Amino acid sequence: MYDWEGLAAAEVVAVDTETSGLFPDDGARVACVACAWGSGSIALPYDQGVRDKPATTKRRYEERRKAEENQMTFEDTEDDPNLDEDDWQQLLWLLSKKQLVFHNAAFDLIMIHAGTRHWDGVDLGDQLLWDTMIAHRVWRPNSSAGLDNAARELGIGQKEGLNAVREWLQHAKKPKHRYDLVPWKVIQEYVTVDAETTFALYEQQKLHFKEEPKEELQRLLKECRREFDLAVVLMRMEQRGLGYDSVRSIAAAEEMEHKVEDIIAVLPFKLTSAGARKYFLEQGLFPERTTPTGAPSIDAEQIREWAAEDPPVEFAAEYRDATKAKRAASMWYKGFVEKLGEDGRLRCRYRQVKFHGAGSNDSGARSGRLSVERVNLQALPQGNRIEKGMVGVRDLLLAKKGYSLVSFDMSQAELRCAARYSDCVRMQQMLTEGVDFHGRTTEEIMGITPDDPDWKHKRNIGKQLNFSSIFGIGGESFQALLAKQANIHLSLDEATELVSQWRRTYPEVVRAYRRAERIFRERGYVRILPATEFESRSYLADGDWPHTGFNRIVQGSLAAWLRLWLVEVDKEHPGTLVLTVHDSITLELPSKTATKTAKLIAAKASARASGLFKIPMVIDISKGV
Repeated sequence: MYDWEGLAAAEVVAVDTETSGLFPDDGARVACVACAWGSGSIALPYDQGVRDKPATTKRRYEERRKAEENQMTFEDTEDDPNLDEDDWQQLLWLLSKKQLVFHNAAFDLIMIHAGTRHWDGVDLGDQLLWDTMIAHRVWRPNSSAGLDNAARELGIGQKEGLNAVREWLQHAKKPKHRYDLVPWKVIQEYVTVDAETTFALYEQQKLHFKEEPKEELQRLLKECRREFDLAVVLMRMEQRGLGYDSVRSIAAAEEMEHKVEDIIAVLPFKLTSAGARKYFLEQGLFPERTTPTGAPSIDAEQIREWAAEDPPVEFAAEYRDATKAKRAASMWYKGFVEKLGEDGRLRCRYRQVKFHGAGSNDSGARSGRLSVERVNLQALPQGNRIEKGMVGVRDLLLAKKGYSLVSFDMSQAELRCAARYSDCVRMQQMLTEGVDFHGRTTEEIMGITPDDPDWKHKRNIGKQLNFSSIFGIGGESFQALLAKQANIHLSLDEATELVSQWRRTYPEVVRAYRRAERIFRERGYVRILPATEFESRSYLADGDWPHTGFNRIVQGSLAAWLRLWLVEVDKEHPGTLVLTVHDSITLELPSKTATKTAKLIAAKASARASGLFKIPMVIDISKGV
C-alpha cells in the first residue's frame, strides 16, 4: 500500500507536512507527512482525523449534540488509517539519509522536530538540499513565492483535493485551518499533490536557473545556498528558545494591574478609547488631526501632547499612564508567560523575508530585515519606558544554568553605512575617530555646548535628527517622531528648521538620497552590499516609493550582513544563538568562558564587516539582551 521501497531508493525527496497548527509551543504537531521523488510519492497519516483529540472549539458539546440529532457521526467512521510508532521511526530514519526539498523548509523542519502528539521527532536540518520558496524569492523577487503561484508561473499543475478538504471542514463545522481533523480519505490526495508539486517545482527551478548566463547562475546559486543555510539557523534558534522569569513577570503584571485599578477609580470616564474621546470632546478639546472620515482624532500622540502641555490637560496623563500599564500587563508581563513552552522558554518564529510585490501573501519587510511572529522579541521595552522603577521585560530573559546571555550590537551601523554609501568624508572621519557624533551635530546645528544645562535634552534631539535625516525625513514627520520616540514636543517651524540645517551640514547625504531615488525609479532596483562578492538587488515593486531607495541600500545592506553573520556564528559556535534584532545578535554562552569568547566573536565580526562596508564597523558587547 505504501511505497517504502521507492522512498528508500530515492536520493532527493520533497517533503510536506500537515499539522494541527503553526507553533509547537501552542500544541501544534504533525498529523501526516507526504514525500515525493522522481518516480513516485507516498503519503503517510500518523495523527489524522478527530479521534481522541482535545476539544477544538468551545462549542464542541453543542456540535456533538447537533450531529447526533442529524444522525451524523461526529468522529470519522472509516477504519483508523493512522500508522504506528514503528512506521514513524522508519520515516524519520529514511529521511535522515536523504537530500531533502521543502517549500518553506523552516516550518516543516520545525514541525518534524516537534513530532506528532504521541512521538518525538528529529532535527533534519542538515539534510536540507533546496527550498523552493526561497529559490523562487531569489529568482523572482517581485513575485509571490507561495506554492500555488510559484508552480503556476513555471507551468506546473494546480492543487487538487483542496475543495474537498474545505467542504468537509465547513460541513463538520471545524476551524477552517485544522486540516489535521479531516478524514484521511478526504485529505490524502491534497497532501500528496503538494509534495509532488514541490518536487516538480524543484526540478523546474534547476532547469530555469541553468538557462541563465553563467555569471548570473553562479550568483543565484550562491545566494540560494546562503539563504538555505540561514533557514536552518533560524529554525534551530526557534527550537532553542530563550529562558524567561515567569514568577517575576506575573508579579510585575499584578503591579501594573493594581496601578490601572487606582487610576480607573479617579477617572471620570471608562478606560476605553470611546470613553476618552467622548470626555475630551465634551471638555471642548478639539485636536487638529482628523480621521479619514474627517472626525476629530484623539490618538495616543494627541494624548501625549495634551499631557505634555503646561499645565497638562486634566486626566490626559492619567489616561496615558493607565493605557500604557494595561498594555504592558497584557502584552508582555502576562502575555509572555502565556506563550512559554513547557520548558519555560520563549520562542518566536523568524520570518526569513524580503519583499515580494505589493499585494502578495508573502509577509516581510522591504528592507530585507528579519521579522518575527507569535512572540515579538524584537520590540522589547526597557523597564523605564513602561514605568520608572519597573522591572524591564529584557531583565526577565534568562540564560540556562551555567550560561550567560551576551549581546553583540553594531554601533551606529546605519550612520556608518549612510556615511560610506554617500561618500560623506566628514561623517566618515568623525565616526572613524570615535567622536561623539550626536554631540557634534547638536553643537553645530543648535549652537549649544555640553556645559549648557539643557545639553542632555538638546543632544537627544540631535540624536533623533541624525538617525532620521539620513533617510530624508521632513519637518512634519520629524516633529511626530520626536513626540512619539522621545516625548519631545517642538513646533512644526522648529522641527522643519532643524531638518533644513542638518541637510546643509551634511549635503553629501542629501545628494546620495536623491541619486538613489532617481536610480530606483529609472532602473527599478538598487544594489545591496554593492561592489562585494555578496552583492544583490532590491527591486522596486508595485506600491513602493522610489524615495526609499537610499533606505533600501543602507538597511538592506545591513540586513544582508546580518544574515551572513548569523550563519557564520552558528557554524563557529553551534547551539549558542538565541535571538537576533535588526543589527544585533544574542548568544547563550558558558559563563566561565563567555567574556573571552565574546571578545573573539566581536573582533572577527568587526573585521569582516569593516571589510565589507569599507568603513570601520564597531561591535559593542553587553550582558543580557
